[in-house]
Amino acid sequence: MSLPGQRVTVTFGAWRVGATYPPRVLSMRTQGWHDPPGLPADVELSFEYGDVAPGDGTVDFARLDQSGCEFDSGRSHVEVDFRAARGQATLQRSERNVTAFGALDALLGTGYAHVLLKGGIWLHAASVLIDGRAWVFAGQSGAGKTTLSQRFGDAWLHDEHTFLVPSGSGWQFWRQAEWRGPREPRPWITDLGGLCVIEIGRAHV
Repeated sequence: MSLPGQRVTVTFGAWRVGATYPPRVLSMRTQGWHDPPGLPADVELSFEYGDVAPGDGTVDFARLDQSGCEFDSGRSHVEVDFRAARGQATLQRSERNVTAFGALDALLGTGYAHVLLKGGIWLHAASVLIDGRAWVFAGQSGAGKTTLSQRFGDAWLHDEHTFLVPSGSGWQFWRQAEWRGPREPRPWITDLGGLCVIEIGRAHV
């Protein structure tokens, strides 16, 4: 279980969002969100408790530009100043596990904003590393993307949240630190080899 005041850093490629969770935010799910503790963050969030209206958990941006962003996740309201490298997250007053999810939403949504401003896209996908490039399997839950990627053994790279970001030479794969995902020495940023969209019963490359 996470300890009160535990430091959490979430990585998006080589870009990081950091925060110290408040004492009330205790969740088994937060245990693996270390990258590792103590890494410097590009944006630092602080938390407070408020009366955020419950929602479905999707991130709804009210503002997103180079100066910062503002969004609601249904469990938190977040305002970030990218120039000052700081943000404020107001968490929903609710049960402990909902508060923990709201804290994760705040870090994740801030990372999503950075990816979007880079012209990137988010995918629900798994990936493998072959010949120095990332091959990504995207699809809905149950399509078999994680099962397929894990058949590659040690080449398995990542699953769940995947980001594709344009670069001067094409597209890059950005791995996110994920509570079910691998530790180092997996690379955080890799050139994209290809994208395969999997549907139940068939696949498209």
